[in-house]
Amino acid sequence: MFKDLKYLFGLSKFLFNYYVRDTAFVKSYDLTYRCNLSCKHCYFYKNYSKSTDDSLTDNQWKEFFIREKMNGVRELHLTGGEPMLRMRVIEFANEIFGERHVNIYTNGTIPLPPLWRNSFFVSIDGDVETQKKVRGLIIWNKYLQILGMTKGL
Repeated sequence: MFKDLKYLFGLSKFLFNYYVRDTAFVKSYDLTYRCNLSCKHCYFYKNYSKSTDDSLTDNQWKEFFIREKMNGVRELHLTGGEPMLRMRVIEFANEIFGERHVNIYTNGTIPLPPLWRNSFFVSIDGDVETQKKVRGLIIWNKYLQILGMTKGL
């Protein structure tokens, strides 16, 4: 029995190294330097706030995502600046990887497309007082509206 386990371990190690070793299954990409907010703590705001360069065009992102999928990437985490400013790029990612495999990290101020089934992660920096200091009261009220916790603030 020990011999069989040793064989299986060796085989699994070989298969992993041969087929998987250089492939990351999950990758994260900053789609843009741009953002519609100016949060005090944000490294994009501090370092790139005057940048209008998104580096890659929408079609270049599409080609890049196709290559990544062919190389074995199975899941994406899309961030930015504010990734929702690059809706077309997110649509390409959804087409290539499937919505359930594209996670979007957003400040939550741009309406989320109702038919998308992605996982959205919305930045909230603490209680209402902390949020007011970091992003402003208007943003806090917008979060409450998005989450359906208030009517028409």
